Amino acid sequence: MHSWALPIAIFLVWAVWVIACASDRAVEDARSGIPEEQRGGVSILPGFSVFPLMFWGVAAAIDYFATPWGTLGVAALHAVLAVTFIASIVRNQKRLRALERHP
Repeated sequence: MHSWALPIAIFLVWAVWVIACASDRAVEDARSGIPEEQRGGVSILPGFSVFPLMFWGVAAAIDYFATPWGTLGVAALHAVLAVTFIASIVRNQKRLRALERHP
């Protein structure tokens, strides 16, 4: 794996996490009957700075002692997270459409 591939993959997965959180929030607000113009959002701060940098650091620390296990482990974890986050987005979009059809 190229040295730039892991941080890009990590940041992309956490960007998808922000979208998954936003879709979950949209479903919660729709269920609560909050009008669309008054619905809240989510903070992007942990998804674009804290979590990606933390996991990249963990991978680098593990790689320092046992190359390439840090990179492989963090990459595998983020592959699973990506699938989970995408499934959550799809599920929430279906729920939101159903709620909009039958308020």
